Amino acid sequence: MKIIVALLGEEGTDLNVSDIARLAGVARSTVYGHIDELRELGIVEHTRNVGDSPMYRFDAESNVGEYVARLEGVTLSRLLERDDQIEE
Repeated sequence: MKIIVALLGEEGTDLNVSDIARLAGVARSTVYGHIDELRELGIVEHTRNVGDSPMYRFDAESNVGEYVARLEGVTLSRLLERDDQIEE
């Protein structure tokens, strides 16, 4: 969830894995562990490579991306709060 929220917060901007990890407050390995699945689901798209770094952004044009964007408000905030409580 934190990765999705981070990408939603930067919608329209492509980010590398380090940027996503920093914004989401997670390890780079966590982003690497989820990025392919998020791409397969249509939530994230690979936009380009900068040197050896792949760049990604939230895919607001996919069906799943549109649905996720609609949930961005209260629902994602509540899920993120619950996720933080579970981690504590």
